[in-house]
Parts: sequence; structure tokens; C-alpha cells
Amino acid sequence: MMISIDEFEALRVEPASFGHARHVELAWCYLEAFAPDEARARFCAALQRFAAHAGVPGKYDQRLTDAWIERIAASRSPGESWESFAARNAALFDKRAIR
Repeated sequence: MMISIDEFEALRVEPASFGHARHVELAWCYLEAFAPDEARARFCAALQRFAAHAGVPGKYDQRLTDAWIERIAASRSPGESWESFAARNAALFDKRAIR
């Protein structure tokens, strides 16, 4: 099941289930729902709150988050489904792709 922006922003996502692939999925959801600048701002703020809520505020890295959302944004095609995007961009699911 696709992650919900509303559920994430309300901190109702289980931290243990929020690995790298879910980060990519959520960034894609924000980019689908909002203009790029708003998507980036909302995603970054929500991710920072989520890290604090999960007890790991130091895991949030603004530079990495910006790099990832930029790469995900550049990899999207207009009107493309999540499934198609994910299949076409398998390299994005390697969290070592950006360091």
C-alpha cells in the first residue's frame, strides 16, 4: 500500500517500516501532490519532524534530503504511475547512490 502524505505528516507511520524505499516513495508522492518548491519544503519539514518523533533527530540530513528529492524530481515523467516510475528507476532504491 502506498504511503499517505497525511498519515506521514500526522506521524502515524511506523518508524520501523520507513526504510529507504519508503523515503523514495514518499518523496515521489510529495512531488506528485505539490509544485516542486512546496514539495521539497513540505517533505523536508515532515521528514525532520518524523526523525525527531522516531527518536533519531540526528539521522535527518538536509543535504542528502535535498539531493534525493532533486534526483527523484529529475527522474519523473509527467503522468507516470508510481509503479512505472519505480520500475524505470531501480537505481534510486540503492541508498548508496547519493552520499
